[in-house]
Amino acid sequence: MNNLRHIETTCSIINGVSKMILNKNKIIAGFVTILILGLLFLSGPSTAITVLMNSIQSVSTGQNVVIVGNVTLNDYEFIQSGGLVNLTISTTGNGIIICSLPLATATNTVVSCSGNQNMTVNATSTLSFGYDYGYGYEYGYSPASGYTYNYAYSYGYGYNPYTYQDDGSYRYQWTSTSMSYRIVWTVPSSYTIGTYNATIAVYDANGALVPGATDTETVTVSSAIDYTTLSRAVRISEVLPRANSSTGGDNATRPNGQWVELANFGSSAVNVSGWLLTERDGDSITIIDNRTNTNSTIIQSGGYLVVYRNGDPNFGLHWDYDTLTLSLANGTYVDAMSYNAEIFHNLGYFSPRQISIKVDFPEGWSIILSSASTEASCNATNGTWVYGACYKATSSPSAGQANPGGLALANIPLTNASASWNLISIPVVPSNNAITSVLSSISGSYTIVWAYNASDTSDPWKRYWVNVTGNDLSYMTPNSGYWIKLNVSAETLII
Repeated sequence: MNNLRHIETTCSIINGVSKMILNKNKIIAGFVTILILGLLFLSGPSTAITVLMNSIQSVSTGQNVVIVGNVTLNDYEFIQSGGLVNLTISTTGNGIIICSLPLATATNTVVSCSGNQNMTVNATSTLSFGYDYGYGYEYGYSPASGYTYNYAYSYGYGYNPYTYQDDGSYRYQWTSTSMSYRIVWTVPSSYTIGTYNATIAVYDANGALVPGATDTETVTVSSAIDYTTLSRAVRISEVLPRANSSTGGDNATRPNGQWVELANFGSSAVNVSGWLLTERDGDSITIIDNRTNTNSTIIQSGGYLVVYRNGDPNFGLHWDYDTLTLSLANGTYVDAMSYNAEIFHNLGYFSPRQISIKVDFPEGWSIILSSASTEASCNATNGTWVYGACYKATSSPSAGQANPGGLALANIPLTNASASWNLISIPVVPSNNAITSVLSSISGSYTIVWAYNASDTSDPWKRYWVNVTGNDLSYMTPNSGYWIKLNVSAETLII
C-alpha cells in the first residue's frame, strides 16, 4: 500500500523580510517512518558548497608560491562542527602535504602542515547574524500499525561562519557566505621538476569530502636550482621589475625601463659578455655592451654593472613574482634569485589590499640583495630568504651603486687596542670614493685618517681630520694604504 508523506519547512532571516517555504509531496512505497528534524537536515544540492581556486603559474624550487582559493556556502548551507577546510599538495614521489585552513579571518597566520612544512595564511570571511526556525511533520499508514504521525521543531542563531544550532552540532551559514584564502608556500629545494596538485576541499565531521566542495590547480615546477652549487663570483644584487610609467614603462630604452644590477664580489675583474639573464618563462637576454650602464661588459672587482632590458620585446620581468638566473653562455648557472610581491606585502612593504586580488610590485620599487647571511637574521631584519640569500624591497632604487642595507662588498674589522692605528686598504671599487662616503659605516667612530702619496714629493702625507679645516685627503681608492684612528674600542668598516 502506498503512503503519502508531506514535509513543510519555514526559515526566516533576522531582518524579518526574507522568508522561504518549502512544500514537498512524495509517494513512498511500503511503510516508512521518518522523523524530520527541521531545516538543518535539508542541506540542499550537493554543489551548494563550492570551492574555486585561481590558476597558479610555473615556479622554481625554493620559490614562494601564492595559492588563492574561495570557499562559498550558498543560502542555508552549513559546515558541520568538526568539519574542515583542507589544502592538500601532492605529486608522485614527494608525498602529500595537508594543511587545515582556519574557518575565521586570519592575518599572516603560520599554519603547521604535515610533511614538516609551514604555510602563511591570510583569510577573510563575510559575516552576518540571523536566526532560523523550522518544523516538519509526516504521516503514513500500514495495516500493522495503522496511521502514524511525527512532528519536530528546531531553532538556531549566531554569526557566520560560527552559527550554532541549539544542540551545538553545526556551523551554519544563514546567507551566501564565502571564505577567501591566500596561502604562501615555499616549494622545498628538494622537490624535483614536475607538476604538483594543490587542492582545497571541504570535509564533514566524519572526514568525508562534501560532494562538489573541492577544486584543484596545478603548480608546475619548471626548474630546480641547487643554489649550493652556484659559484656566485658575480651576484644579482638588485632588480627593478616594474619601471615608472612616467619614463616609458618597462620596455623603455636605457637608462629607463626594467633593469638588473650585477655585483662583482671577486678579487679580479670579470667580463660577462655573452652571459644570460633568464626569467621564469625561460625568456633570456644576452649581456652585451649596448645594454649596460657603462657601455662595457667588464665588472671591476667590487664594482657594479647595470643590465637594461633596453626595449627588448622578447624579455620582461614579472610584476608579481619571478625567478631570475644569471648563467654563462653555455647555460651554467652562476647566480639565481627569486622575488614575490605577495611576500613583501605580507612583510609590510606595500599597502593593504583585498585577499582575492593579486599583488604586484608598485612602480619604481626594486629588490636588493641584503647583508643578512642567515635565514634567522634575514627574518629578523624583515627580509625574505630564498636560494640561500636574503632580499629586501625598497622604494629608492640605486642602480650601479651600493644599496643602503644591501650586501656589503667588503667588511674590514678595526680596533683601538693599545691606542693602535689601523692600516687598511680597500679591496673593492666603492660606488662613491669620497672619504666620508667610504667611511660612512663608521661615522662618529674615528677621528683621523692618514695616507701616503709618493708622487707628491713636497708633501707626501695626506690627512683627513674629522671636524678640522685644512684637510688634503678627500678620496679613498683601492690598492692604497690608509691609517685610521678610532675613538671606540672596535668597529667594522662596511663598504
